[in-house]
Amino acid sequence: MNQRLIRLAVGTLIGLLIAAGIVWWQVSQLPGGTRSGTQTGTALIGGAFSLTDHTGRPVTQADYQGRHMLVYFGFTFCPDVCPTELQVMATALDRLGDRADEVQPLFVTIDPERDTVTQMAEYVAQFHPGSWG
Repeated sequence: MNQRLIRLAVGTLIGLLIAAGIVWWQVSQLPGGTRSGTQTGTALIGGAFSLTDHTGRPVTQADYQGRHMLVYFGFTFCPDVCPTELQVMATALDRLGDRADEVQPLFVTIDPERDTVTQMAEYVAQFHPGSWG
């Protein structure tokens, strides 16, 4: 059972990384996309962050201290990939049982103009209610 859970977690992580890479690539191809042209040789991932959760409350990495964060970047108007991947995250949390309290799922929008606090709250409530933020 633990081997299956580990494989599920690793598979989910790989899927999320691939999806995040695809979204980043698609956004970078848009006119005015985010391309700085500067490379430092180091991945710009991790570290401090400041976001607004689906209730309108400001949150930082300190709010999730001591918990594993399972982060997905997407948008609420995403027709296929985002709901599928969030369901994968919800299934992983279900399979963790009581240990799911050790994991904090985070859905970070890449479309903040359309993804209002209300829209985000309604969207994440469809996937493992009570777990988000």
